[in-house]
Amino acid sequence: MMNRETLDTFSWAVVAEKRSCEAEPENLSSEEMKLFRYMLEQPNEKRRLEQERISQDHINSSIQQWINDH
Repeated sequence: MMNRETLDTFSWAVVAEKRSCEAEPENLSSEEMKLFRYMLEQPNEKRRLEQERISQDHINSSIQQWINDH
């Protein structure tokens, strides 16, 4: 669920990140890597989406979509 749609939908749940990880994670898709780099470019107060605040419906829908795609 590390995609721009989720970030935009839950933008109200984006919070400050005191110390961001700047090392690029391994095994991200190209879309995920693009979003990771985008978030690094943001001011510290807009660098982390609190994933625990994403709605259960959105999570379920994302998982179902992933299952359908694979």
